[in-house]
Amino acid sequence: MRGFFVLGLLWLLSRIPYRALMMLGGGLVWVFARIPGSRRRIARRNIERCFPQLDGNARERLLEDNLRDAGRMLAEFALAWLGSKRAIARVPVHIEGLEHVAAAVAAGRGVLLTGAHFSHLELAGRLLVERGGVPLAGMYREHGDAAFEWAIRRARLRYATAMFTKYEIRACVRHMRDGGKLWYAPDQDMRGKDNVFVPFFGIPASTLTATHHLARLSGACVIPFFHRRLAGGGYELRLEPALENFPSADIENDCARINQVIERMVREGRFREDLYYRLNVLPIRVPPLRERSEDVPLLAAYCVASSFYKRAAADIERRGMVLQDARGREFVNPSHQLLTSQAASMAQMAQKLRLCPSARVMGKLANKLAGGPALPKRPWEFSATR
Repeated sequence: MRGFFVLGLLWLLSRIPYRALMMLGGGLVWVFARIPGSRRRIARRNIERCFPQLDGNARERLLEDNLRDAGRMLAEFALAWLGSKRAIARVPVHIEGLEHVAAAVAAGRGVLLTGAHFSHLELAGRLLVERGGVPLAGMYREHGDAAFEWAIRRARLRYATAMFTKYEIRACVRHMRDGGKLWYAPDQDMRGKDNVFVPFFGIPASTLTATHHLARLSGACVIPFFHRRLAGGGYELRLEPALENFPSADIENDCARINQVIERMVREGRFREDLYYRLNVLPIRVPPLRERSEDVPLLAAYCVASSFYKRAAADIERRGMVLQDARGREFVNPSHQLLTSQAASMAQMAQKLRLCPSARVMGKLANKLAGGPALPKRPWEFSATR
């Protein structure tokens, strides 16, 4: 339901002429700048680390600008996704560097445009396609709301040659091998993904390695794509010469070069200001295991316990058993119940539920490694029935 409401709001905004739309977006500045929450706290800390040379007042002004950009961002998204071609033709824009794309095309190579998540990235992409004449595909993360996802993907495909999700890496590579052009922004930290820690503003920052891999697999030219909103209205789009000797054999060096490009955007005032709260530039040093031998039994117990939970849950499901607490409430997910209950030690639980021998062995081993059974402060009683 919320997706339909947002789509309706975006459609209404897209019908407003550009200059009036920007004025309306600016009017929302006061609201977005005063929204409380973790964004303000995280942004303040990141600005302190990225710009230590600024005094307190200057950093606070940058923080306010950081949180104000959301109003204009909403207006620009509406225009990019749902605006008519006539509306896009009226947007003031200056584009330079198209010859670098033409050079890559003449060499028979694909193009990977790399940049950062500016608030106007969607509008900049459509302007490059419809005003710059550059056929462009995009890579994006799917939205959780099905209706919103369908509508926005459909809107993007009105001007983009293709849209790839983050899971369609092979399709992206094929697209560029065939001479296609892809826009990709690697400035987000995707925890658990393929990343390295390389300098960003002099601080080790978690950086995606996807730009290196996409260029290596496709043989595409990597062209930095800068764009910014001008103070007097309109936009400036700039395509720089392709990065030389990219990719190289040194993946960390390649990622550091991409970070340098993004850092240059920040210093030139081209970065999406409302993303300061998302920069992960806090270094955390974890001592090697050889320096904390006391953690070895705990880690071993955790690994063994994980195997115990999997084996125990599989055995319970296989035999069609039902776990109930002392009040007779049924637990739908046995593995979740085993993980959260702490009714007694894992060995005692395995014995009581008559689990398979392998689960009982794992439970005993985990208890031994962890230093024996640790009963909870509020013990639960369990019964198992078929």
